[in-house]
Amino acid sequence: QTGIHSLRPIDCPGTSPGGCVLAFLIVFGALFGLVFGSFATVLAARVPWGESIGGRSRCRSCAAQIAAYDNIPVLSWILLRGRCRHCGATIGIRYPLTELTAGALGAYVAIQPWPLLVVIAWMCFVPVAVSLAVIDLESKRLPNPLTLGYLPIALVLLAADASLNEIGRAHV
Repeated sequence: QTGIHSLRPIDCPGTSPGGCVLAFLIVFGALFGLVFGSFATVLAARVPWGESIGGRSRCRSCAAQIAAYDNIPVLSWILLRGRCRHCGATIGIRYPLTELTAGALGAYVAIQPWPLLVVIAWMCFVPVAVSLAVIDLESKRLPNPLTLGYLPIALVLLAADASLNEIGRAHV
């Protein structure tokens, strides 16, 4: 085994061998995905309109700044019942769905038997891929700042995949 999966398994009572490591990887990957899934919602909401991705989030209806405690992925949307704390405007379901999708993909990537650098590259690519999917579903276009900006990451992933497949064939 290579990369993150070369960690020594830790046995937990009531789990299979290495169960704690697997559980940790799933939870870590999901949390990482949720947090960066929140960033993916920012990309999907701002980039198609040419808006800056910097700065604090604001309500699209009343322009009130969203407090940090109201910006916790998925949980805040549930607690606020999908509404702005200030004006009561509806916050679309796409926000928590985007975050959940990124969380699920983060958990999936975290448990793959890839070298650590490949896992990191995929973790960086997941929020962009999710935001591109959301933008494409909503506007039927893919903005150049995202597609061209993340082209180098995609090329690194392709090169790593080709390299790993070549190494795998050499050991067969």
